[in-house]
Amino acid sequence: MEPEFSNEENEQLIKVYLSIIKKKLNCPTGEKGYILMANQELIIDDQFLNVLNKCGDIFFRRR
Repeated sequence: MEPEFSNEENEQLIKVYLSIIKKKLNCPTGEKGYILMANQELIIDDQFLNVLNKCGDIFFRRR
């Protein structure tokens, strides 16, 4: 069962997810794994994967 979040908590969490994705996209290649390891407690849920998929869709459409 997914945890219930208020709209404000949900927006904050999505901002954190987007920040992690942005850091990973902009960091040097050798550091990418460290970003994921440092944030692994935040990125192991379905909501992160949904945000990641949406970002991928947006990126793909812009190409």
